[in-house]
Amino acid sequence: MVIDRMAIRAKNTILINDFRAGELTPDLDARVDLKDYYRGCKILENAMPIIEGGVARVPGTYYVRPVKTDEGWCLRVTKSGTGTGIVTSDLIPGINCGSDCYVFFVDGITVVLTATADAGSSFVMWSGDGTGAVTRSVFMDGDKVVNAEFIIRTNLDFVPIDMCTDGTYLYIVGYKYYAATGNYVCKAVKRRVSDLGEVDSVEYDSVVNSTIEYYWSIKHEAGFLYIAGIGLATGTTRQIGIVHKRPTSNLGTLTWSYAYDAGGSTHAWFRDIDLDTDYVYAVGDSPPNTSVLKVKLNKSNGSLVWSRNNTISVAFSVNNFGDSLYLGKNWSGLMFLEKVNKINPDTYTEKNYAVSGGLFKGMNDGTSLYLGGIQPSTGDRRGYTQKTLISDLNIIWGLTSNYGSTVNILEQTNKVIKHSDGVIYTSGIVQETPVGIVVIEKLTNDGVLSLSKKFSGWIDSAIVVLGDYVYLACNDQVNYPNVYCVERRLASTLEIG
Repeated sequence: MVIDRMAIRAKNTILINDFRAGELTPDLDARVDLKDYYRGCKILENAMPIIEGGVARVPGTYYVRPVKTDEGWCLRVTKSGTGTGIVTSDLIPGINCGSDCYVFFVDGITVVLTATADAGSSFVMWSGDGTGAVTRSVFMDGDKVVNAEFIIRTNLDFVPIDMCTDGTYLYIVGYKYYAATGNYVCKAVKRRVSDLGEVDSVEYDSVVNSTIEYYWSIKHEAGFLYIAGIGLATGTTRQIGIVHKRPTSNLGTLTWSYAYDAGGSTHAWFRDIDLDTDYVYAVGDSPPNTSVLKVKLNKSNGSLVWSRNNTISVAFSVNNFGDSLYLGKNWSGLMFLEKVNKINPDTYTEKNYAVSGGLFKGMNDGTSLYLGGIQPSTGDRRGYTQKTLISDLNIIWGLTSNYGSTVNILEQTNKVIKHSDGVIYTSGIVQETPVGIVVIEKLTNDGVLSLSKKFSGWIDSAIVVLGDYVYLACNDQVNYPNVYCVERRLASTLEIG
């Protein structure tokens, strides 16, 4: 048999330019029978034909880098994770993965990739070549590979009411209902920001088989969680206000617990909580008397410094600044703000805005208060966001939701978050037929609406803004009836990301 020595020394073997059979690695570490893979590559580097058929790598050689073809450089997209979604490029035709997961692009061009999660999934992160956490920019100066990771949105087995973060984990609180016994228990969970996976959880039931117990508000500071809510007095059906301190390292551990019992037939509810350097402040109300309940506790051991029940209305929020507390309230359908001296709580002033509505969850930046709430209009209750000057409690601006009089945003779930870049995010529930929906709005610091989105489901004041993302704890009533979950959305577009 005659051996073609020139063929053995050949550096390249030109094959059919068609990738539909799957691309072969160009370094060719093992022998390949090309009759089975005749469409599997365009060029094999450092390859030689074998007498028995097929090709193999030339001994003593190795693969350095691919040769740029006439089509340009190859950009390949891969996907990983438990969830699903598609990746598209800004250049069309281009990547649509989906079906087209690799495309050749000309030398020196920048390709921008966007990941869009399917329903029930969330986009987690990019890896591989390129830069960018939300979209991925890839400069084509060689063959590139980019991976997009998607996860299935993990369900919650309880109703979420509030949420906070330390930057690494989300801490979500609310209540869990047991249909078999008809009792409610307080619930808190810890989930990773990176993939929303659960790390730790705890259920708290002060009286076994209690009729109602909620965690209603949560704050994080220096490795501890401070949680306010509703418990039950032993041997009674009388509800009591509770405040818990738990270490983030072990949610099952109670560092200390405080309970406020109004006695008699009067209940006590804590609806919001805030902190300063040494103290914890919790506010709420005492049904049926509807008086404002507020307490000051030592942060170190939970001992009571003072408690007061000395104004009439319902306090839904508390914001600490300087020597005062600022309480967002609602009474007889009107909006109020109450300023309370932290040393002497009997010293207080009240701002009555003389308009229908109420002020609820919010925050302050040291100069202004940003509060969410409601403002009725022609018989409905529309979502309302207000920026108030701390110095005199005067309104800088107020903005009513752009959804009209045919909808109803439920007041107890509206919450406002101001991001570090000055963008304000507000969320609430809209009552629509046949299901309730989530409304998220983005405002500028001047009170101008920049983006508004609505999604199927409910949200119970559980919203966190972190970096490029908005995290929500909600219920998708269309796809997952009666199942609550945590999801992540792009802060730029409010779409699943």
